[in-house]
Amino acid sequence: MTDKIEDAWRAELKRRGLENVKLKLMAAGVGRGANVRGFESPSEIPRDFVEDWVAAEERKAIKERRWTLTWAIVGGPASEGFSRDQENSGTFAANASPARQHPLRNVL
Repeated sequence: MTDKIEDAWRAELKRRGLENVKLKLMAAGVGRGANVRGFESPSEIPRDFVEDWVAAEERKAIKERRWTLTWAIVGGPASEGFSRDQENSGTFAANASPARQHPLRNVL
């Protein structure tokens, strides 16, 4: 296969989106030598190419989710500390509703 043909296949798969391509793959013939039909240009793409593309896209999605979760774990405690700093400095309490003000604010 030439790179130009494979680039056209990749573009068509990307245009359709991962979930739609997976549905087409389920409806296609069995075996890596079969063709997956129902695309616009080209109308058929070899099943082995489609399977490899789906696997690569799923790996990318997993990697993105892992990074998001990592940053949520790292950023969560840091943002909690930031909120407490605002409460203690008075800037938070001045703009907050009475229910959100620090309970000892009126005592001191």
